[in-house]
Amino acid sequence: MTRETSCQKCVALWREYQSATREHVALLKEQEHVAGVETLRFVELEPLIELAAAKRDAARFGIRVHLAAEHYDAPHVMTA
Repeated sequence: MTRETSCQKCVALWREYQSATREHVALLKEQEHVAGVETLRFVELEPLIELAAAKRDAARFGIRVHLAAEHYDAPHVMTA
C-alpha cells in the first residue's frame, strides 16, 4: 500500500477529482452528441462545461497541495 492510498485525505481528494473528471467528461460527451442538432442545449452546456473543468482543476490542485504539504519531505514548486 502506498502512502497516498493509506492516507484517508488522499483517498478523499482522489475520489473528488475522479467525480469532477467524470462530470466534466459526461458534459463534453453530451455536448458532442447534441452538436449540430440541438443548438440551444449545445450553448447551455458551455458554462456547465467551464464550471466542471474548473471543479476538476481545483480538485487536482487540492491533491497537489495536500501531497506537497503532507507527503513530500522537500518543498516542491506548485504549478497550476
